[in-house]
Amino acid sequence: MRGINHIGLAACVLSAYSFHAGWPGLLSVSSAVIGSLAPDLDGGGTIARPSNFLPHLFPKWLMDFVDWFGIHFSKLVKKIFGHRGILHWPIIGLLISYAGFYTHVNLLMFFGFGWLLHLAGDIITVNGIPLFGPFSHKKISVFGMRVGSQFEGFVGVCFWITAIGLTIVQIVQ
Repeated sequence: MRGINHIGLAACVLSAYSFHAGWPGLLSVSSAVIGSLAPDLDGGGTIARPSNFLPHLFPKWLMDFVDWFGIHFSKLVKKIFGHRGILHWPIIGLLISYAGFYTHVNLLMFFGFGWLLHLAGDIITVNGIPLFGPFSHKKISVFGMRVGSQFEGFVGVCFWITAIGLTIVQIVQ
């Protein structure tokens, strides 16, 4: 799944969550959004370019260096673990979420929650995820959606419309 759709899924689920549990706060939501991209650190996508998340108040040379470092770090992670390898094991997201819950560190808990939402988005793609890693490296796919397809675009738009709709309903109430 493309990065924008991972963020849309996280926004959709967080909107539904806040409908019942209240707004978790901007830092927690930001942590979940970053967590929803983090497993793709092994793929060189959006998360490998940190300037996407930094205010554009910094000098261009600094932003270029940060992106250069992020891309090279991502390539190193991919070389060591492969794409959709260890970073796509659900146990990693569960451990992060549990650590945040157990220590009462909401940012960590929401980061892990975002991580798990990323995996929920990837399991519906053709390539799937190693659902039972580290015990099995076989990738499981439950739907078979092609990354970058028009259907993925449609699904992403549905995530965003739902997130915006739920947020508007909460504001109006």
